[in-house]
Amino acid sequence: AEDGPDAHFRGVPESREAAAAQARRLARAAASNRDGSGDDAGAEAKDAAPGGHFMPYGAQPMKVCPVSGSPAWGLYVSALDAMPAAPGLSAEQNAGLDGQKATDDDDAPEPAASASYSDATTLALLKGDNDTKLDYKFTAKDVATKASTSGRWPLHGTCGLVLDIDGVVFSGKAGIEGSAEAIRHMQEVKIPFVFMTNGGGTTEARKAAQLTERMGSVLLEPIRAEQVVLAHTPMRRLAAAYRGRPVLIAGPDGTSAEAARTYGFDGAVGIRDVQRAHPELVPLRKWSKADQPGVDAALKALRERVAAGTPTVYPRFDAVFVYNDGGFDGLSDVQVIIDVLTAPFGQIGPVVSKFQSVPLYMAADDLLWPAQAPLPRLGQGAIREMLASAFESVTGHELQVTQYGKPRRVNYDYALEQLKEESTRLGWDPKALRTACMVGDNLESDILGANAAGAPWLSVHVLTGVGKAPSAVRTMAPGDDEGAWLQEHVAGAPPHYVAPSLDHFVRELEHFGEHAVTMHRPSSQIDRPPFPAHVLDAYSAAGASAA
Repeated sequence: AEDGPDAHFRGVPESREAAAAQARRLARAAASNRDGSGDDAGAEAKDAAPGGHFMPYGAQPMKVCPVSGSPAWGLYVSALDAMPAAPGLSAEQNAGLDGQKATDDDDAPEPAASASYSDATTLALLKGDNDTKLDYKFTAKDVATKASTSGRWPLHGTCGLVLDIDGVVFSGKAGIEGSAEAIRHMQEVKIPFVFMTNGGGTTEARKAAQLTERMGSVLLEPIRAEQVVLAHTPMRRLAAAYRGRPVLIAGPDGTSAEAARTYGFDGAVGIRDVQRAHPELVPLRKWSKADQPGVDAALKALRERVAAGTPTVYPRFDAVFVYNDGGFDGLSDVQVIIDVLTAPFGQIGPVVSKFQSVPLYMAADDLLWPAQAPLPRLGQGAIREMLASAFESVTGHELQVTQYGKPRRVNYDYALEQLKEESTRLGWDPKALRTACMVGDNLESDILGANAAGAPWLSVHVLTGVGKAPSAVRTMAPGDDEGAWLQEHVAGAPPHYVAPSLDHFVRELEHFGEHAVTMHRPSSQIDRPPFPAHVLDAYSAAGASAA
């Protein structure tokens, strides 16, 4: 179909029979070009490859593309065969796939994944995995040249990885096959990497410890707090503007306010603490057995004040921060946040302002996230839309929000700084870091943000998470110039690279080389209006003070 999912992949055959014929023709053309007997055939193979990128997004992580449906299959096989023989492989394995015919066997058994990253096992895995590979637009010359150079590319620190967590390393509570081993391998060869997630509601140290525990003894060394960028981590830059001032923190009980205080928000108060002290604000909330005695005491004190004619003094807040959707009580938490936003100068009480009186900062805007349910689950983006709708219904005005998290530039800038610090820790020159690979599963956050940020970012879409979810129609906060710019000028652009999983990507990056992986990254953004740089002022302490 003209506007179907394959519309921007030119050269894809219309039928399975045509695909098989084209794959066989390309294999012969590539082989002829490699031995110098057919320059025209080689040009035909190169021109027939898909124009620009790799696979439609609806592909499954395994059995991604049968060889009969891969126009570049011949080029990919020839490229592998052109690589020098790897020590440790049998003669049959080193012979590779010479003479193999393109088949259409969708029921062929899956190759076994290997935890080893030796030359022998990786080459064997890649050669044995051709019936599930994506469309690669590599020429035999590209790959053979990279494979024959002395030294291994990770040893000069020019490339680092920024990893999403859900859908890349884990799916719900389960680990994604090969991801922990890939992370260990990056530790072994000193490839700098950090994690950047739209999750939060805890400290970076706690999250690092959790990641280390979940990956168990596979890791060479524990994950460090400095390698974790949560959705709200860049908010630490606002701490100077709010030092000594009360701020309301919404998110998981206890840990969210703790995280804010580690950033320097010394007046941080958790939303659950406010509700425990003033349960009359949330009459529909269901309290735990542990909280019930304190709540009963607070309600008794309220009745005594009412009987004595003593007014209740409620807290005042200069800003509201929503760190995470974990533990979020939809009706009760939205109620308290609106109480603060509509209170004159943030002082909760009987008087209501017609307009939003204090700023609201939200740490992520993902509408969907991958879990083990049949379909992706609603995330913090749904909370923003619910809060915005309720606020507008109550006040008649639109909610003003300063948004953090992917795909916002502030988080990508912060993650790049952390990646350079990690590169320095490993002994590399951070100025040599020329490629930051954002490895993610979500087109609307991970990939969109990296595409928008431009060089040195490289967007890498892995197919182990939420990638098959339908695109969502999102409401836009008023004055959100960055969000409008993203949707109008960047959304819908394909990723620079596609791989079935993190495990595959690390293997391909190491064995094909940095040049082959980055070859589809645009060299410039000349066709795009410039990024609205003024929006970054809202993320600085000076901007917060002005607000």
